[in-house]
Amino acid sequence: MTVKSMLPRSFQRIWFGQTISRLGSGISLFALGVHLHNEGGGATACSLLLLCAYLPGLALAPLGGSMADRYVRRNLVAAGDAFCGLVIISVAALLSIQPESAWPIFTGMILISIADAFQTPARKALMSDLVEPIHYHLVAGRLQIAEAARLLVGPAGGALLLHVSGMHAVLWVDALTYGIAFAAALSIAAGQAPKMAQQNQGDVFRLIRRHSLVWAMLGLSALITLGIGTLQALLTPLVLATSTTGTLAGLQTAGAVGMLATSIWLGSRAHGNARRRLRAGLLAAGLCCMAMGSQGGVILLGIATVGLFMSLPFLNTSLDVIIRHAMPSAQQGRLWALVGLVSQSGLLIAFALAGPLADHLGVNYVVIAAGSLLALLPLMPILRDPVMLCQPGPQSQQPA
Repeated sequence: MTVKSMLPRSFQRIWFGQTISRLGSGISLFALGVHLHNEGGGATACSLLLLCAYLPGLALAPLGGSMADRYVRRNLVAAGDAFCGLVIISVAALLSIQPESAWPIFTGMILISIADAFQTPARKALMSDLVEPIHYHLVAGRLQIAEAARLLVGPAGGALLLHVSGMHAVLWVDALTYGIAFAAALSIAAGQAPKMAQQNQGDVFRLIRRHSLVWAMLGLSALITLGIGTLQALLTPLVLATSTTGTLAGLQTAGAVGMLATSIWLGSRAHGNARRRLRAGLLAAGLCCMAMGSQGGVILLGIATVGLFMSLPFLNTSLDVIIRHAMPSAQQGRLWALVGLVSQSGLLIAFALAGPLADHLGVNYVVIAAGSLLALLPLMPILRDPVMLCQPGPQSQQPA
């Protein structure tokens, strides 16, 4: 049996549509940042764009997770794609009238971020509904392929399309990708609202509080995003301290290619041990971070950077598999909202602390400290437990 045949067509359709949509979003987000910078907004406008794209969704994540466990998830996904497509079209229309205005872009990003708060938990939980638990590792691999492709295609595609056709073409392409995702969502059966819809919304959160595996994975996810976010914030000054912007761009491209290659390999594997992969990925990421901060020259920096990017799919897919097995699919809307809230909060903390710490202690020392954190995480008791974390846990438990 091939890997493709293990995944139902309904999953393949929704995955394809969402992958195309994420590619379009990556292209437009990059192009909008360049557009704002070129229009005189500078670094402040670019930072504000990212805040508008992430903060509203972060604040509304718990509400979005609650809705994903109460309403038909396919409908939430389709409605999110339709709404975001209309927002992008509206931004394009407003920019055609006021080409130098920034408020349509910021307003549009806020609205899309709000929609994403409701769509993301529903999308992730829907994919658990469509696939047997034994194949969750294939779901995680496919999702990582989509993310790696977005990181690779987004900057390159945005820069090319912006140069050749302009900002309006970028926005219309993004709207088209939302349309494809909308059609893909409608092509699968609507199904029913999760069985947990009749339960009080606090029941699931009480169950999460009692579930030690979930709490351990949430804590681990927060520490991972803290370490990776620190490096993400300091990668540019780390490389530019000894190299050129061309070297930085080349390293990021090579890293994205390596990340995509690893994601494709993981997505084609019919079996896997999530615990071992997570431990190996953490150790590799930590060692690569320490090598990047060791001032060993451009060659070592390049090898370590690519190695770090290639280790990230091991972390992401393993956490995805373990979390999907930790709770029944009917309860996963709230769970994925909580995971997103913890992960994004970890990134925001890293972004806020990395700069000041690097200014006082030195970029290299902070990068080495982040790598040490990642390398030590495999020693956590939950990851040294001989029980296979990728096997179904107490999924049959229902809230009291």
